[in-house]
Amino acid sequence: MRGRQSELSLEHSRKKRFLKNIGSFESVSWPLPHPLDFDWRFTIGTAEYLWNLARQLAKSSDQVILLGMHSLSTIAGKTSLWDGPITLLDRNARTGTMKPSGIRIIQNDILRDKLPNIKAPLVLADPPWYEAEMIGFLWSAASMCRSDGYVAVSIPPVGTRPEIGIERVRIDEAAARFGLLPFGLYPNILAYETPFFESNAFRAAGTSASREWRRGDLAIYTRNSNSVGARPANPPGPIWIERQLRGTRIRLQDGLVDEFEIPILKSIVTGDILPSVSRRDPRRANANVWTSGNRVFLCNGIRVLTLVIDALIEGEDPVDVVKSALSRELTDDEQQVIVVTSTQILNVVKCENGELQQHKRRLRASRKLAPAVDRPSALRRAG
Repeated sequence: MRGRQSELSLEHSRKKRFLKNIGSFESVSWPLPHPLDFDWRFTIGTAEYLWNLARQLAKSSDQVILLGMHSLSTIAGKTSLWDGPITLLDRNARTGTMKPSGIRIIQNDILRDKLPNIKAPLVLADPPWYEAEMIGFLWSAASMCRSDGYVAVSIPPVGTRPEIGIERVRIDEAAARFGLLPFGLYPNILAYETPFFESNAFRAAGTSASREWRRGDLAIYTRNSNSVGARPANPPGPIWIERQLRGTRIRLQDGLVDEFEIPILKSIVTGDILPSVSRRDPRRANANVWTSGNRVFLCNGIRVLTLVIDALIEGEDPVDVVKSALSRELTDDEQQVIVVTSTQILNVVKCENGELQQHKRRLRASRKLAPAVDRPSALRRAG
């Protein structure tokens, strides 16, 4: 019993040192996760686990490529878990304010943009958990993985949704076409922290969940010498533009119409927070304004709304900015509409900032109690 207590004490001390080294994990370099990106980030324990796994699959002096893995780049930039060069590809790279030191960051839409001409013996990927996106990420990972190297990718566990079993079969078939052969599967080994938008969704639905209720499987593939073949088609979707106002990320469906259209936000759901994060929710189709707190709205005047938000970001008078953009005087009614819209936006941002601070306090408190993560068994190293 004394020996077990000693082990727990050592683990607790190690964890305190680790947390002290990485500092405030959620504020290091990246903007808030946005629900339209399906962006869940690993817990500290899972990020540490994955770097320990990487040391078994490749030499710590080798290059590693990360596809959409903010958590791993943040940890690596603040600790000595990896010695070699690290390259992160992410669509939201430009929206971050601070970047982890020692990490090469490339802004890249992994599903659509041309990939950089780099190869590594190990590629780690965390795609959105939908079939087309997972297959697209696997193709990109295979394209940048050296022959005899490894690709490690998160996949949704069985039970995530009714059709996930057949989806996983098709994903493995696609991986084989890209020159990836199954090497290992670790069920439920990945833990994700509940992001702010999901916390708000739970609250709106009248329920709650633990800090790391979402778990994922880890699939590892080896890369053979076959060609990856043609890039898989990615289903088209609406074009969104983004603005950040006092930390809140606001996505707006692109609708740049020159004429004045009323920009007032209209409610879609009670309380304005969508009580779901699933892409299958039919209410998503009605939203063309979406915040990082999972608030959804319908707006007829996206062009004018964008001008209003831009004015608030720059500290300018929204009426003057809209008038200048339209090159004409505004009627009294139009000016009043802009004032109302400005108040709506500022109230949303103020509300979400308060909710975010509460979310962060709960996150910090629960991290202190988080258990250690199991380590992987010995694996054959690349090369």
